[in-house]
Amino acid sequence: MDGPRRIEVLYPGPTLYGGVAVMLLGNLTTIYLFLIACAVRPGLHRAVPAMLTMPLYWALMSVAALRAVTQLLRPGRRHYWELTAHGLVLDPDSARS
Repeated sequence: MDGPRRIEVLYPGPTLYGGVAVMLLGNLTTIYLFLIACAVRPGLHRAVPAMLTMPLYWALMSVAALRAVTQLLRPGRRHYWELTAHGLVLDPDSARS
C-alpha cells in the first residue's frame, strides 16, 4: 500500500483531497496576507523574507508540540520543564537563591 491509499482508509478521496486543498489554500492565503501587511506598512519591507519562512516556523511548532505530548505521556518526564540558558546569569545556582 503506497501513496494516499493508506490514508484513504480513514478519509475517503473527496474528503482527503478537499482537506489538502483547503489546508494549502489557507496557508498560502495567510502568507500572502502577511506579505501584503509588510508591503503596506512603511518600514516593514525588511520583514518580507521572514514572512516567507512562516511555513518552516509552523512545522517547527508542530515538532515542539509532538515533543511536549511525548514527554507528557512518559510518567518520568510528565512534570519536566526544559529551561533555556539565556546567558544573563553566569552561575545558574546563584539565580535560584
